[in-house]
Amino acid sequence: MRPYAADGINCVWYLLEGNKTMAAVSAFAMLPGLGSGAAKGAKAGIKGAKPAVKTTKGSKLLKKGIEVGTLFKSSGMIYKVTGKNTVSLQSIEKKKKKVTVPKTVKKDGMSYRVTKIAANACNGDKKITSVSIGENVTSIEANAFYGYKNLKNITYKGTNVKKIGARAFQKTAKKEIYAIPKKVFTKYKKLLKKKVAAKAKYKRIG
Repeated sequence: MRPYAADGINCVWYLLEGNKTMAAVSAFAMLPGLGSGAAKGAKAGIKGAKPAVKTTKGSKLLKKGIEVGTLFKSSGMIYKVTGKNTVSLQSIEKKKKKVTVPKTVKKDGMSYRVTKIAANACNGDKKITSVSIGENVTSIEANAFYGYKNLKNITYKGTNVKKIGARAFQKTAKKEIYAIPKKVFTKYKKLLKKKVAAKAKYKRIG
């Protein structure tokens, strides 16, 4: 059988199978003056090509198909992906007395730094009595812990907090205690000013 005839049969066969890509390669090989060399080049191009990945309009695709803005749950807490390896704590789903905002959290084998506590993330929960804020947190947004009437002990594990939003710790226990690393004690006290209960107390740790 002549090569062109074989390519023609292959073309028809691939079409019947629904494989339009390989049908096109076989048809390409039938063109005079191009032949099998062109077909081999086309196959190599197909083999090396990477499939396109669709993303939501305006979103940014990260590793393993996770987009900025993706929400996921871990240990009773809801997180939102904010960057390549960062997330914000959005809310606490599981009610508990002691809350620990972790240093990092994992999703699909990837590790993310928890850098933010979102506005209204935990406000109004009457069960919570203590909160430990992870080392990577840089921002605590407005009303984050507003209305925690039994929240008495707040511990800062890290020294990276740069912003504390309005009313972040107001309407909590009347005499809550803030444990702050010695290195940033004065800085954090200034950040907390007018955002905590009037009779709040502070202590140095570390």
